[in-house]
Amino acid sequence: MTDDRVRAFVAIPLPEEIRRALAAEQRSLGGELPGVRWANPRSMHVTLRFIGDVEATLIPQLGQALGQQCEPLPPFELNVAGLGVFPNVRRPRVLWAGIDDHPDLQRLYRACARAMQDCGDPGEPVKFSEYRPHLTLGRFKQRPERQRLSLLRSRLTSEGRQYGVIEVTEAHLYRSELLPSGARYEVLASAHLRG
Repeated sequence: MTDDRVRAFVAIPLPEEIRRALAAEQRSLGGELPGVRWANPRSMHVTLRFIGDVEATLIPQLGQALGQQCEPLPPFELNVAGLGVFPNVRRPRVLWAGIDDHPDLQRLYRACARAMQDCGDPGEPVKFSEYRPHLTLGRFKQRPERQRLSLLRSRLTSEGRQYGVIEVTEAHLYRSELLPSGARYEVLASAHLRG
């Protein structure tokens, strides 16, 4: 990527106590699920909109549009609890922690989409019916063996663990840099929920 383009996305930041709880869950699962590439808890966030590579000159406009769309929305809380996998437990590829599918979260998601439309709709097409909020804990490098699948199934069907509550008061426009050591994120703009 050249200096005149920025890889960007919009997300809700996580409080430190949830990062710690998710890191503890990853450590707990690590012995049961070898072959999982674990996400760095310091990089976790609730993605609202992946934009992709955009012109750097568009960033101020994106930040302003995001602020205008988000400001009328009220702050709200999201509960982080339970585990799941995509696409299914027979062929898991992504292990995730669950997030309430709160109506205010859906409104914030739509506000982000409107902000992108205000800027000529950069990024991937919006698929409202497919937005499934979650926090990626890890990615399976290969399909687990039968015994590991059984353990995973029991973990997913047992009573969900509570990881904490996110007080959603803002969303950030981030720059993402893909480095050999992992992704590095930088906040480019913040949109506050003040409604």
